[in-house]
Amino acid sequence: MKNLAKFMFVGSCSLLLFACQEDIESTQTDTDDSYASETAESEAILEGEMDELMQFSEEAAVSPENGRVQASFCATRTVDDATNTVTLDFGDGCTGPVYGRLRTGKVIIQYQGERSSIDVSRVVTFDDYSVNGRGISGKIEMERSAEGTASVAVRELTDLTVTYKDGKTTVLNGTEQRRWIEGRGDGDPKNDVFEITGTIEGINRRGQAFTSVIVEPIVVNTACDKFVRVSGVKEVTTARGKKYTTDFGDGECDDIITLTTPRRTFDITAR
Repeated sequence: MKNLAKFMFVGSCSLLLFACQEDIESTQTDTDDSYASETAESEAILEGEMDELMQFSEEAAVSPENGRVQASFCATRTVDDATNTVTLDFGDGCTGPVYGRLRTGKVIIQYQGERSSIDVSRVVTFDDYSVNGRGISGKIEMERSAEGTASVAVRELTDLTVTYKDGKTTVLNGTEQRRWIEGRGDGDPKNDVFEITGTIEGINRRGQAFTSVIVEPIVVNTACDKFVRVSGVKEVTTARGKKYTTDFGDGECDDIITLTTPRRTFDITAR
C-alpha cells in the first residue's frame, strides 16, 4: 500500500513537472513569436516607408514647379534652389491615391547635384512627419555606389525611427545597396523594380537589440499599391541569439509577410 501511494505520488509529480515544462515552453514560444512579430512589423513599416520615400524623392526632383508628386499627390511641393532642396508638405493630414496611407508633416529632400539626374545623391529628413498615426524621424542618405555603377546606390540609415502612439519606438541604423533592375531612366515611376541587399542593426519597441541581414535579395516593385516589397528573405538575430526569418513573398503585390521562428511559421500584415 505504501509502495502504491509512493508510486502515485511520484507519478503525479512527474506529470506536474511535465505540465509545468510545457507551460514554460509555451510561454517562451509565445514570447519569441510575439518578439518576432513586433520586430518584423516595425522594421517592415520603416523600410517600406523608406522605399516609398525614395520614389517620392525621384519624382519630386523632376516634377513641375509648385506641382504635385504623383505618388503622394496630396503633398504640396516647394523648391529652394539656393540649397537644392525640395520640401513635400502633407499639412495636417492627407491620403495619397497610390499607397493609401494618411500622412502629415513634411519630408525634406536635399539633392547633392543636378536634380534631374536619375543618379543624383540625396539626403531625406523629416519635420513632424507621420504615417497612419506613427511618427517617422531620422535620416536617409542615398548615393551612387563607390564603384561608380550607375544602377547601384548605397543607402545609409541613421536613427530611422518609428514612434507609436504609446510612445514606444523602433530604431534602425545600417547600410543597404539598392540596384535598379527595371524601368531605369524611362520617366515612368510606376514600373521601377529594385533589388536590395545589406544589413541593419535595430532596437525594437521593447528596447531589445536585433540584427537583420538580407539573405535573399529583396525585390521592390513600385507598381504595387499596398506594399512595394514583393519578395526576398531576411534573417533576424535577437540579442539572445534567437533567429527567425522574414519572407516578403513570391513576387505578388500584397502586404503579407511570412515569419518563421524556431517553433512555427505564420503571417503578419505590413500596414
